[in-house]
Amino acid sequence: MTDYDGGPLQPSPLRRLGSTAPRRLVVIVLLVAGTYLLIPRLAGVADTLKLIRQADGRYLLLALACQISTVVLTASVVYGALPAFGPRIRFPRVLEIALASSFASMFIPSAGLSGLALRARYFGEAGCSVEAVLLTYVVETLGQGMAITIMVALALLWLTVAGQGAPWWILALLLGTILAGSTFLAILVSRPHEADWRLALLDRVIKMLPQQGRRPLQALALEERLGNLRQAVLALSTPLRLRLLLASIGRVLADILCLQMTLLAFGQAVLLGLTIIGYGLSAVLSYLSSLPGGLFVTEGSLSAILAKQGVPLALAVAAILTYRLFAFWLPRVLGLGTWWNLQRHSDRPLW
Repeated sequence: MTDYDGGPLQPSPLRRLGSTAPRRLVVIVLLVAGTYLLIPRLAGVADTLKLIRQADGRYLLLALACQISTVVLTASVVYGALPAFGPRIRFPRVLEIALASSFASMFIPSAGLSGLALRARYFGEAGCSVEAVLLTYVVETLGQGMAITIMVALALLWLTVAGQGAPWWILALLLGTILAGSTFLAILVSRPHEADWRLALLDRVIKMLPQQGRRPLQALALEERLGNLRQAVLALSTPLRLRLLLASIGRVLADILCLQMTLLAFGQAVLLGLTIIGYGLSAVLSYLSSLPGGLFVTEGSLSAILAKQGVPLALAVAAILTYRLFAFWLPRVLGLGTWWNLQRHSDRPLW
């Protein structure tokens, strides 16, 4: 029996522990340890619970609806891009894998690589190559960056026309982030030359694969795969690119509206343009932090930005914690359930 890239199936590290019960025990211990490590970071949260109880439930329901839209639109970007690089997969399956990926990137932090590895595993079981998974991830990330940049640019233009001060340097940071991502994609799919770094990396991988019981690759296979990547990227039609960009804009807008509804739930009528700018700045800081979902960085930066805009600090902290409950923790709780379901139907379960 072989896996989706042609090599023989190998047991995952946790499966080598023996029976099912010990493997699951290890996973539970890791989750408990990760939760325990988070507890010191949550100091002071209890002080905001009183304020949270006083929030307007109608706006909180609207915020929850906006965040559900964000999750669905995020999966729709992957669902829309996947057929350009690999086989079409049912949307519920894509949504399930996307949620599980967000959970994995949280409890197995590695700058998001654990979530990407999980995507590669389960999309691979559905017939997608590693290249397809990587490119859809890049398309999703770049699309989000472009959407945030467009929203921030519009907000800055609006504030400038209204005669208010507009921090245009935030736009420069966002453009720099997009440029870095585009450069990475260009390097990834460029034609390799003699002594190319990717060929050197492949040579090391080839030497390691037999030790893992995997079938070694050849340099020609890398050149062929890179050629396929180039053709897939260049073959993206203009209508498809536009649809993916619009889906990314909808995703970001729904997330911003979730934040705005949460602020209104606490009686803070912040200008939407200022909310967008604060959202964009916190997004840049969360990318630079390399923490999953900008954990702790987003909470701190958004609270500080809102406090600078005149929102009382206690209310700012309560609003941001509530927003993050919807935007960060809810998808990951759902991701735990979808990950468990994926494991039950997987050919190579992790536990």
